[in-house]
Amino acid sequence: MNGTYTIGATGDFLTFNEAVTALNTFGVCGPVVMNVQDGTYAEQFVLTEVTGMDATNTVTFQSENADPTLVIVDYASTSSGDNFVVQMDGADYFRFNNITFQNSGASFGHAIEVAGGATYNEWNGNVLKTASPVTSTSTNYALVYSGSGGSIDSMNVFDGNLFENGSYSMYWYGDDANTLENGTVIRNNTFENFYYRGPHLYYQQDLEVSNNVFNPGTFYTGSIYRLYMVNCDGASNISANDVRGMNYGYGIYASNCDAQALNPALYYNNMVHVGDTNSTSTSYGFYFT
Repeated sequence: MNGTYTIGATGDFLTFNEAVTALNTFGVCGPVVMNVQDGTYAEQFVLTEVTGMDATNTVTFQSENADPTLVIVDYASTSSGDNFVVQMDGADYFRFNNITFQNSGASFGHAIEVAGGATYNEWNGNVLKTASPVTSTSTNYALVYSGSGGSIDSMNVFDGNLFENGSYSMYWYGDDANTLENGTVIRNNTFENFYYRGPHLYYQQDLEVSNNVFNPGTFYTGSIYRLYMVNCDGASNISANDVRGMNYGYGIYASNCDAQALNPALYYNNMVHVGDTNSTSTSYGFYFT
């Protein structure tokens, strides 16, 4: 496959799954763009490695009108086995632009699941959400989920997205303290109305978290973590973030995050405003341990 195709009622493919089947069957011999017509697509789909894909021959799924409110992929997960709208199972070099991915399950809420060594993927200008606000700390409701152990999902980019609702905005793990994921980029996003934690990041190398807005919900009565990082080593760039919320807890939390004098981690130009004036509990703008 090569060139531009359309998904939708009058397109080359009626559904995302039809397009994915074609990719898996034929592979690619050049860059592929899938323009998605306006509508709600009630489905989930799994992406794996596709023959011919590389840094040049990428596959892009994008809203035809560049408006994520007009293209909605909605799926109601009912178990841990189907807890995703899009699953990246070792998939590389995919792009997603200006689409809403919504999990409307009652007890599950992953919009995107990343596993199997999925690398060099990008999410740009999308809306990632649960259908309604969440009142649980369970990772079952994490909007973006990449679990711990056995999977190094490096060089993935989240740029300019809206993360709405969920227990965690992101639950993003490398393998362990000796096997870190590399080059994750989280920039220009808005993390809105998360219940418990915004991005929860473990075992990362050379991480970038920049120019984001963190604005938690108001339902949780415990300590909220807007940005939570553990074992995020190397030349991390944590900058120009707007960290908000009148809940008590932590603005930017970093534990066992190490760097070198000649290749330092940089924390700068972050605006942090946290704390509940009606609570005697301690809040921390920055917390390093």
